[in-house]
Amino acid sequence: MENNSRAIAQLKHLLLFLVASSSLLISGYIINSDRNGLELIVLLWCNFCGVTLIYTINGYIDPADFKFNLRGFLNERWHIIFIIQLFFFTFPIAFFTISTFRFIAFALVAALGIIYSVGFKKNGFRFSLKNIFLFKNLSIGVAWGALVLIGAGDFKNPDIISLFVFASLQVLIGSMIRDVPDLEKDRSHGVKTFPVLFGLKTTFVFMHLLNICAVLSAYFSNWSQGILIVVIAGIAWRFLNLWKLKGNASSKIWGQTVNLSTCAVILFLVVIQFLNNYFEKH
Repeated sequence: MENNSRAIAQLKHLLLFLVASSSLLISGYIINSDRNGLELIVLLWCNFCGVTLIYTINGYIDPADFKFNLRGFLNERWHIIFIIQLFFFTFPIAFFTISTFRFIAFALVAALGIIYSVGFKKNGFRFSLKNIFLFKNLSIGVAWGALVLIGAGDFKNPDIISLFVFASLQVLIGSMIRDVPDLEKDRSHGVKTFPVLFGLKTTFVFMHLLNICAVLSAYFSNWSQGILIVVIAGIAWRFLNLWKLKGNASSKIWGQTVNLSTCAVILFLVVIQFLNNYFEKH
């Protein structure tokens, strides 16, 4: 019974990540004027596979010594089936369906997601890229923000660059939010997160400053009205998130659900602006 409850909780957690990442992917796709429905379907499937793989692998990495429990991973039959379909179905389909830019960008994002979690331990010395101050937060922010570029298929449109910068900053803040309830665990494992080094009060001040500075992302689109509305509304949502979380740092609703919902909010705002522009032209 306990194992079933844990599995359900993990599934819900994974679904939040899938919804968030897919939202950024679709946001970039909507902004780009050159759209291909088949590519979008393949992109969403690749995103599903990538998020599932990274999330699952991270669950088998011991945070104390960074060892990957390969035997435990392979004990699950569905893991083996998943890896087989990844190499013999997903990779070939993606290679022949999506653009080279999207294929390479997806591969780099997936590689970064796995590499930053692993490390090594020898003679008492431990090293992992995720233990480097702010590296984890920055890499997560850029990797998730890159989903906007992947969805768009390029970065020629100034609006796409603005949305990429804005999404990267919001995900960076979101990753710091997820460090808040893990303060004591990260401290015991020697992970140098912002809350560990500077405390919760300073962390919240810094996140608010980052959120305010996110308005500068509209600069790349020459402060276009559509992007500015998306950015300002997104900043307001994050402000509410941080404000409510500060009073209850361990809240799963404000620290996980509302936090990850920021990406869905961005998609909602992009859709509203897209429909508004469509009806103005027609």
